[in-house]
Amino acid sequence: MAHDWDNEGEMNAQQRYMRGDYDVPCVECGGRGSVKVPDWSAMPRAERRAYVAFLREQREETEFRRISAAERQAEMRMGC
Repeated sequence: MAHDWDNEGEMNAQQRYMRGDYDVPCVECGGRGSVKVPDWSAMPRAERRAYVAFLREQREETEFRRISAAERQAEMRMGC
């Protein structure tokens, strides 16, 4: 079965693809491969629920730390 990529002559789309011409680096890590993302479709339901709970706890902890730091800075400005 022939594909659209099977033409000969100048470099075809498959060769350019395999060479990495169409690669786009990750915005967060700049292409280092250091950002890990979960595969939601492969996770069992219980694991997804636990991971969502974990993310929620992280978000709440981050918000708590942000508010606490802002309060400390305000107290320091007031001379406390």
